[in-house]
Amino acid sequence: MTDVTRGVGASIPPFDLADPPEEPPDACADLRMWAVARELLAEHEPFEGSCESCGTTDVPCEGSTLAIQGLQVACGVPMATGAFWVHLMQVKGEQDSR
Repeated sequence: MTDVTRGVGASIPPFDLADPPEEPPDACADLRMWAVARELLAEHEPFEGSCESCGTTDVPCEGSTLAIQGLQVACGVPMATGAFWVHLMQVKGEQDSR
């Protein structure tokens, strides 16, 4: 099975994937994306072997996996979900400017 939390290239994230820091590392290129992904990760933090947000016992859940990918994209690591994260930040930027 492919590890979807790992980047698609040879890039290595500048943080521990198993325990990402609250604050973005110095190598983080997109602080806003980091904050959004970190918030998503917090919402999908497993509790007693399950994710209360997803209602699943799959750990990590899909929300957590997507959040870890977002943290990596924020740090410039190429990910399969990179286009999603870039688009999400564009949409959020447009919403904030209204």
